[in-house]
Amino acid sequence: MMDKLAQLTEIKRIASVMEEKSMGSGPGFFVVTSPFVGEGKSLMATGLAMHRAVNLSGKVLLADFNWRTPRLHELFNRKQNFSFQDLKSSDDPLEYVQRTNYTGLELLTAPKSKDCDQFSDSLDICRSILTNAQKTYDRVIVDTCSMFPANRFMLDPVRLARDAAGTMLVFMAGVTPRDMAKKAVSIFKEYELSLTGILMNDFRNPMHGRA
Repeated sequence: MMDKLAQLTEIKRIASVMEEKSMGSGPGFFVVTSPFVGEGKSLMATGLAMHRAVNLSGKVLLADFNWRTPRLHELFNRKQNFSFQDLKSSDDPLEYVQRTNYTGLELLTAPKSKDCDQFSDSLDICRSILTNAQKTYDRVIVDTCSMFPANRFMLDPVRLARDAAGTMLVFMAGVTPRDMAKKAVSIFKEYELSLTGILMNDFRNPMHGRA
């Protein structure tokens, strides 16, 4: 399934837009989020990262900033090999990056600490990681938490998107309420954030339906 994921037509289209946006602004990083949990954003972030790594030269980092409900380590069969305190005290947080089975694609999992996004400096640490990663990688793709319901402990994807080259929104076909989909898009317009594209995830037939 992982290999087929990177070949989905919508993944290819969004990846193409990402490359166009990057031509004038440099590598940057891209955020992937969704209105609610369980809409497939981790799979879509993985597909985008794999497509970039497989089809273009250079190094790609896929980072899991969905610290409340991380999934990327499961998708790539990797262990969460550090705690939040390890990350905070490290001179180089990128030392915890792991290789994947795909040439050019590396992974930074979420910390193994429980509820580590509750610390007040979590967002600052994530921003620092992204600043350093952009110096090392040709592309950085970030899987974040969902936008709703917002809470004071979340690593807010909207705040991360302020510094991003672009953001992808993932909706689940037939499941995401239309009013909440509109609300998510309106937030990006309100804060004048770059919305690169919207991916419609058809969970009932993910390999043959629309991504």
